[in-house]
Amino acid sequence: MSGINYNKWAFHFSIWIVIIFIVQTYLTIDYNAFTYNEQRFAQVLGYLSIISLVLFLLAFIFLLFSIIKKLPKNYQFWISWAIIALYFVQFIIVLIALFSQAN
Repeated sequence: MSGINYNKWAFHFSIWIVIIFIVQTYLTIDYNAFTYNEQRFAQVLGYLSIISLVLFLLAFIFLLFSIIKKLPKNYQFWISWAIIALYFVQFIIVLIALFSQAN
């Protein structure tokens, strides 16, 4: 069995995170309260968020394995870290928004 290319898989997971983010953005922009079911819309966004979070965790773990195994740091490694950093910043912004609404 050949070794796993952790950078490649982290890159693939990161690209899927970007695709899910684009889909979520499109669904949010296209949302019309008069024609869409509000509960179904929230459910779909929730499912996409869960999938995105799982992919984020997998990408992060694979990048950590890449560092531990001392694999070469190619474009896949750096793009994956950039996407993970952007996802983390998005998460922090959402947390700030939630806490500011609670007060």
